[in-house]
Amino acid sequence: IATEKIKSDFENGEVMYVVTKDKDRLKESELTDKIKNISVVKSVTGISSQVYTSIPDTFIPSQLTDQFRNSEYSFFIVQVKTGVEDDETIKAIDDINKYASQIYGRNFYLTGESVLLNDMSRQSQIDMKYVNYLSIGLVALIIAVSFRSLSIPIILVAVIQLAIWLNLSIPYISGKPVYFLTSIFIGAIQLGTTVDYAILLTSRYKENLALLEPVEAMKKTIKDTGQSIFTSALILFGGTLGITLISKIKTTSELTNMIGRGALLSMAIIFFGLPALLLIFEKIIGWTTLGWRRQNKNKGKP
Repeated sequence: IATEKIKSDFENGEVMYVVTKDKDRLKESELTDKIKNISVVKSVTGISSQVYTSIPDTFIPSQLTDQFRNSEYSFFIVQVKTGVEDDETIKAIDDINKYASQIYGRNFYLTGESVLLNDMSRQSQIDMKYVNYLSIGLVALIIAVSFRSLSIPIILVAVIQLAIWLNLSIPYISGKPVYFLTSIFIGAIQLGTTVDYAILLTSRYKENLALLEPVEAMKKTIKDTGQSIFTSALILFGGTLGITLISKIKTTSELTNMIGRGALLSMAIIFFGLPALLLIFEKIIGWTTLGWRRQNKNKGKP
C-alpha cells in the first residue's frame, strides 16, 4: 500500500540500481550515457550525472559521495516510466544488463523490484516444467499402482491436463495477465484436487462393467457418480469463491479464482470427455489392465 501511495504521488515508474565495486567515474559516465538513450528511461542519478568527470574525487563534497558510495561499492539509480511487469521495463532491464556487461564485465549487480520479479519470472518458467513433470509422473504412478494399469493413468491424467490448459488459456484469451507463480501452483493443485473425480468415475465403471455391457455400464456409472462429482466440484468452487470476492491481495484472489474455475472445468471434461475415452479405448484398457473385463470378439460377452 505504501509503495502504491508513493507511486501515485510521484508518478508511475520503477526504480533500478546499478551496483559495482568499480568506482571509476569515467566508466560510470559512459554507462549512464548509454542508459539515458533507452526510450523508457526517465532519469539516471549518480555521482557522474551530477559532477563532471574532469573534477577529481577529492574535490567532490562528502555529502554527495556518501549518498552513492561506501567503502566497498558505488551505485547509481535508474528510473523508468513504465510499470514493474511491462514489456518495455523487461526490455530496459535486458538493455541495461547488456550495456553494463560491455563496460564492467561481470563485476556489477542490477537490482530493484522490477529486476527481481523479472528474474523470478524467468526462473519460474524453468521450475514450471519440472513441477509439471514431477506432479504428472507421481499422480500417474499412483493411479497405475491403484488400477494395476498402463493405459488408465495416461487417459485420466490427459483429461485433467486438458482442463488445466483450458483454465490457463482463459486469462490469455481475455488479455488479463496472471502472476507468474500462479501457473505453477494451479497445475499441481488442480491436478491433485480434481483427479479424484476421474478416479471415482473410472473405479465405478470398472465395477459396473463386470455386470453390464460397456455402454450400459457407463450410463449406470454416470448416474451413480454424477451427484458426488458435481457436489464435490461445487464445494471446491464455493470455498474458493469467497476468498476470490473478499481478498484484496491480487495474487490470492487470482489463484483461488483459478482453483474454483478449474474444479468446474475438470468436472465438465470428466462428464463429457472421460466416458467417451473409456469406451473408445475399452479394448486397449482391457489388454493393459489387470482385472479389467475384456470383451469376447465374437459374442461381445465376457
